[in-house]
Amino acid sequence: MYGWGSYGDVWGLMFLFLMIRRPPESKQSRSSAASDVYKRQVFHNRVAWARAYMKMAKLIENTQRGVFRITARGNDVLQKKPHKIDISFLMQFPEFAERRKAEQNKLKKKKDF
Repeated sequence: MYGWGSYGDVWGLMFLFLMIRRPPESKQSRSSAASDVYKRQVFHNRVAWARAYMKMAKLIENTQRGVFRITARGNDVLQKKPHKIDISFLMQFPEFAERRKAEQNKLKKKKDF
């Protein structure tokens, strides 16, 4: 393990997932305050997606509203110390792969209309 506590395990998984990509570089100059707000929005958005994707892959679970716990599968992933957790990594879990495929089919049908 990485030496994190039980709450840290979840945050450790999220940290690995969030390292997939950096926020896009802006070509426009922004004020410092606007830039800070943008960075916070991007961070919160990425945390939400990371949490949703890891929940789909059964790496974490909700114990109550706003509270998450790492699952046995999530602990197994941490034991392996992956370099990064991204969508291609999560595709190895059947629950995630099925859900992802269903979501992509849904988007494709919307585009066809």
